[in-house]
Amino acid sequence: MFRKWWLLLCVFAPCVYGQWQITPAVELGARQYNGESARVQQTHNFAWDPRLWLELDYRSRASGLQAHIKPVVTVAATNSALPEWDLQEAYLQKTFYNWQLSAGMNTVFWGVAESRHLVDIVNQRIPARNFEGEEKLGELLVQVDYFTENGTLSLLSMPWFRSRDYSQPDERFSLPVAISQERFVGLSEHTRGSLALRYATVLDDWDVGAYFFHGLDKTPAFEITEQGQGQAIYSALQQWGLDAQYTSERWLGKLEAVHRNHDYGGSSWAYTLGGEYYFYGVAGSSKDLSLLLELHRDTDAEARENQIYRNSSFVGSRLAWNDTDATTLLLGALIDNGGDSTAIKGEFETRIHSQLSLDVEARMFVDQQPQQPLYLYRDDDFIEVRLTYYL
Repeated sequence: MFRKWWLLLCVFAPCVYGQWQITPAVELGARQYNGESARVQQTHNFAWDPRLWLELDYRSRASGLQAHIKPVVTVAATNSALPEWDLQEAYLQKTFYNWQLSAGMNTVFWGVAESRHLVDIVNQRIPARNFEGEEKLGELLVQVDYFTENGTLSLLSMPWFRSRDYSQPDERFSLPVAISQERFVGLSEHTRGSLALRYATVLDDWDVGAYFFHGLDKTPAFEITEQGQGQAIYSALQQWGLDAQYTSERWLGKLEAVHRNHDYGGSSWAYTLGGEYYFYGVAGSSKDLSLLLELHRDTDAEARENQIYRNSSFVGSRLAWNDTDATTLLLGALIDNGGDSTAIKGEFETRIHSQLSLDVEARMFVDQQPQQPLYLYRDDDFIEVRLTYYL
């Protein structure tokens, strides 16, 4: 741990002189669960998730250096899986003639789909906040981007591995047993780094990205030990990934696909295929309505959280007000194609004024059967309200 902070100190030493821009914010989140929990020990139906974060942007005209720092502190959260603090971003960046070097903590997003971020593999996720992977931890990485006339070739080195934290069985949105042990398969205790090579380009109306990942999978498999304890198993992974988006006047076609080779679990493949169709100026207004459809397939046989996408479909709609407050409403449902179970979600976001934003999220788990992957959360319906104030 000391070596990590020493490395970051060395990286940011050149930023003593230069121009800094600072943006602090206070974020207050509150989540109300369904009053009837699935397990007797789950007695708390209300959860706080307040956060303080600070964004610092640096630029030096003389040296051409840029930096971005974003520490996040979680204050008095009532879920043990939420990190007390995290350095989501703290990187230094230098651009040369046709390439760019970034070093430090960073958050990277890959992919085009709405209901599953299948190819997004760089950062560890925080499932207690969002099991679709939209909430992440910062990742220590060195990234080199080489720009050509046709696209960008990126090499990412991730020398440090971050395990995932899980809620306790007496907390809502949790597994029935505590994950108290970890096992690493395919890599030694001192070799837990990862490498990724990605190429992204634009071909006419297509945005395409492809990559190869070699390292440790951040999504663990689970097993119960002979002592009755939960164990998270992190496996060495070689994965090929592809994401593509087709853009026309009214239509977005989306594809994400991977082929995996786990040391624990063998070979598997998965895809998310779908699109989004737009209706502009609904009923003569400035609002736009889009309809979404995405199909999911995943052949991984191990007990990982991706089992919820083994054979399912997502249908939904998005309404955009196109106003100065960036108001949007998303409604959708993830449907198990092999049964009647459905996971419904709704997301609303807007700015109340220039310094205050509002996000509301609701989830319902309908007709979950014991053989369905989301059965563990069958009584964890919730509504969450989050206010963010920019100081």
